Amino acid sequence: MLSFDIHLERSGFTLSVNEQLQLVDITGIMGPSGCGKTTLLRCLAGLEKIPGSSIQFRDVIWQRERQYLPADQRQVGYIFQDGRLFPHLNVRDNLTYGVKRRHPSSNHLTPDEVIDWLDIEALLARPVQSLSGGQRQRVAIGRALLRSPQLLMMDEPMAALDWAAKVRIIPRLRELNRRFHLPVLFVSHDREEMARLADDMLLMSNGQIADKGAVHWLLSQAQGLLADDHALSVLDGTVRKVGDYGVSELDVDGCEIVVDQDDLEPGQKVRVVVQAADISIALDDVQRISIQNRLRTTLEDIQELDDKHCLLQLRLKEQVLLALITQRARHKLALNTGMIVYAHFKAARLEVQ
Repeated sequence: MLSFDIHLERSGFTLSVNEQLQLVDITGIMGPSGCGKTTLLRCLAGLEKIPGSSIQFRDVIWQRERQYLPADQRQVGYIFQDGRLFPHLNVRDNLTYGVKRRHPSSNHLTPDEVIDWLDIEALLARPVQSLSGGQRQRVAIGRALLRSPQLLMMDEPMAALDWAAKVRIIPRLRELNRRFHLPVLFVSHDREEMARLADDMLLMSNGQIADKGAVHWLLSQAQGLLADDHALSVLDGTVRKVGDYGVSELDVDGCEIVVDQDDLEPGQKVRVVVQAADISIALDDVQRISIQNRLRTTLEDIQELDDKHCLLQLRLKEQVLLALITQRARHKLALNTGMIVYAHFKAARLEVQ
């Protein structure tokens, strides 16, 4: 449990948050630029000392009235957006620094484990000045993990990584959370990162927490701060079958979804990210079509984004899909809430985590 009551005033900006987080899994903090995401993270880590605030993690008081626990005693692994490696040390010595400053814990990761997970063995002898942005960030993540923190905080940790590197690291971070019960609190402006990595989410606006909840629920609402032409949905499913023609079949809310991926295992729990712009709507279950995924849904909500586009909220059983269509298509199909419609989307466009 992480509980905090923080009030910070600066020129032209006020951060005012009072919240309790279970922090068992991975919690993301998202919101527009300048809303206070990084400031909140820095306050929680002890990098900003805010008089009158209170912060408690589990049974340890980090700040309250005259009590203040310095950042280096909070058993937090903090990863900055730019990595913040020691420029006079090579990669191996940066990692060793993390080991020397590790906290007492039964969940020690070995350097070899971290090096293997992050695929940085080839970098060990290199000076940090020679690293790319993505390489620096992987080393920074490794150094933080080797401190054996009780809580991992990350400020835009994958901002410098290309998409291929993100796809490799995200499963490792999720495995780390599950294997060592290490809660993670991270900031990101990228909703695809949020969809793939986070379990729960804080949505911030103007220095306040505007909403919170499960990531698949917050990202799949047709109304709210994330209702725009970049909307996406997160679906939880189970792998039914793997192999035929290099695709896999998933069970999502009792519906079959086909994904262009054959490196999964039957019975495996997966998360599917569906871009709202990739979904087409039909009034009938069209069979003679190359699109593999055709889901029967109930149209729950229609949100007008502008005079050209609208966002549809589609109900399966327990889960929800968002579809972005034109106003012209909406009126040609005479769409209204309560109608049964079919959501079509290609297997090749899906992203599975």
